[in-house]
Amino acid sequence: MELIEKLGIDWRLIIAQIINFGILLFVLYRYAYKPILRMLNKRTETIAKSLTDAKQIEENLAISNSKKDEILREARKQAQRILEEVTLRGENMRQEKLQAANKEVEEIVRRTKEELAKAKVALVKEVRAEVADLVVQAAEKVLKERLDEKKDRELIESALAEVMKNRA
Repeated sequence: MELIEKLGIDWRLIIAQIINFGILLFVLYRYAYKPILRMLNKRTETIAKSLTDAKQIEENLAISNSKKDEILREARKQAQRILEEVTLRGENMRQEKLQAANKEVEEIVRRTKEELAKAKVALVKEVRAEVADLVVQAAEKVLKERLDEKKDRELIESALAEVMKNRA
């Protein structure tokens, strides 16, 4: 201790300063260092949580993009399927309309043939009647006398048969 006194250091003052320094250290540790450490720990946790959340968000974004791409692919497939279906339906409808039009044309042709056949029969009857009248007139002129009704009919029928034979 003598050496310390020769240097001018008072040991009581050093002990008091050590005690004061300990008290200061205790007060700083308790009221400054702990809150600062807690704040730094919270900040570290917040940053770590933010990084974890960012990774999770990136993963979710990647999953969402993958799902979006899959949904788009499925939508394109569905659109293509619908387009093919509509095209097929359109072709079927066109075929049905074409068949209906063909049936209608066939019906019109059939009716026209029937009408032509009826008109032909009527025309033949009319021509027969006119030919019969002409034959009667010609026969009257040739014979200059009128035969009885039965003879007239026979002459008309034979003349008609002969005209029809010449016509065919």
